[in-house]
Amino acid sequence: MKVLMLSYEYPPLGGGASNALSHLLDQYKLIDDLMVDLVTSTDALAPSVEELGGGVRIHKIPVAKKGRYYWANREMIEYFIKARRYARRLVQKDEYDLCHPFFALPCGWIAAGLSSHFPYIVSLRGSDVPGFNPRLDRWNALLRPAFRRVVMGAAAVLANSEGLRELALESGPDAQIEVITNGVDCERFKPTSRRFSEPHRLVTVSRLIERKRLDDLIRALPEIKRRLGSIKLGIAGEGNLEANLKRLALDQGVADEIEWLGYVDRDSLPAVLARAHLFVLPSVNEG
Repeated sequence: MKVLMLSYEYPPLGGGASNALSHLLDQYKLIDDLMVDLVTSTDALAPSVEELGGGVRIHKIPVAKKGRYYWANREMIEYFIKARRYARRLVQKDEYDLCHPFFALPCGWIAAGLSSHFPYIVSLRGSDVPGFNPRLDRWNALLRPAFRRVVMGAAAVLANSEGLRELALESGPDAQIEVITNGVDCERFKPTSRRFSEPHRLVTVSRLIERKRLDDLIRALPEIKRRLGSIKLGIAGEGNLEANLKRLALDQGVADEIEWLGYVDRDSLPAVLARAHLFVLPSVNEG
């Protein structure tokens, strides 16, 4: 079987969807007789093709990005134009059995344009669903019809939570949407048997963007400190709000209680989580 995949996010670009896709491809390369071509993006200057192993290839298209974790509208449009052209060239050279876009928009729109060649299934991830991202609300009048066309033309539509499924049905009420939640590798992420000692350690793993509401967590730290005593908050992640959040920590008088861990790779993340007493995710909305 040969599958064409589309996603503008793939490590090191993007967040949760990028990570989920990477894990999925790690499993795909173990399957005999499965060939996968992923058309994704890169912040490098030149295009490249990476052999991931097994039958998986990563086709990376240059996109002029300002940040690794935040996608401006201009960047999304650039990926859409280049990826659609690239995908059409691949289809002319190879015969695919299926197309699997991550994100209904813009990747699902590319797949819909290729649907005369093969069926497609689409994975909904969050911001691709109208109404999820307030930053895109002013475009909803245009996004909803496009979203509806994508989900109604798909052979299958997958959401990663019941909440995202319900939101998607507001724009495509007749769509058949199944839920497949994100998985956890329980061999890598598991409790430890060691004893904890002070300070009370909190940790959050997140892009440093507005929707994650880390500003609320930092503002809460003085009260948390008053109640618990000695505390330490580890913030793992990068994003465009890092400087603002560090200034807020100074203003709140909790700069000494925060450890800015920056980007933490997948191999190091289990140890970061295992050191904490409590994981905190103050996000206002998740896929």
